[in-house]
Amino acid sequence: MKKPTPGQLDGYDIDQKIIKTLADLEYRTILFVLKNKAKRAEDIARETKIPTSTVVDQDA
Repeated sequence: MKKPTPGQLDGYDIDQKIIKTLADLEYRTILFVLKNKAKRAEDIARETKIPTSTVVDQDA
């Protein structure tokens, strides 16, 4: 098996972050709320009853 190139690893890392995000129920809920219209974090939190700190999570 060939050793992956750095570019391939970057793509793999991005794919893994997307998969991890979509696997999380709260993040999927946020994505669906934002599907048709941009909203402020406070509005998303209030509408979904997800804590604002989760809505604005920088590590996601």
